[in-house]
Amino acid sequence: MPPKNKLNRADILGVGGDSGTTHITTTATIDPDQTYVTCANTASTDYTITLPRLDLADGRIYTIRCISDLGTGIITITSAGDDAFRKFYHKFQATTANTNVVRLIADKYGWDVLGGTRIVTETMSSTTSTQPAGMYGENVWNTTDLLLYTCSVASTTPTGAATWISNT
Repeated sequence: MPPKNKLNRADILGVGGDSGTTHITTTATIDPDQTYVTCANTASTDYTITLPRLDLADGRIYTIRCISDLGTGIITITSAGDDAFRKFYHKFQATTANTNVVRLIADKYGWDVLGGTRIVTETMSSTTSTQPAGMYGENVWNTTDLLLYTCSVASTTPTGAATWISNT
């Protein structure tokens, strides 16, 4: 069905409005219509937010934003298990989760990062590093050495190595 107006078009694409807003504080799988997700790290327990299956999310833009960091847990964002072509793994770390945001768009092959901000406290080399896990093209700001790093080789698992190159 074609969109009736601009607001309807925005809702179909998953941008604008707040009809798709949801707040998560524990392990959950988001629905295709939940395009704007806020999350909070309020405990010492790690939890996972699983994105919808690609066939249900195709063409939609998703924003996941951490609005509170009161605990020591890690929030992992991952693609659904049946999305095998391009898996997506992302982490909001315990001590730097507040204000982290990631924007994604789904297509029939996988997830693409449109932008966002992730802050890490990893011990990283000023030339290359293998931690934390990351998505190709993603940028992270490291508060340990005050450098911005770009992922040049993506992780294949939530805890797997990525290749990060500093932007010095």
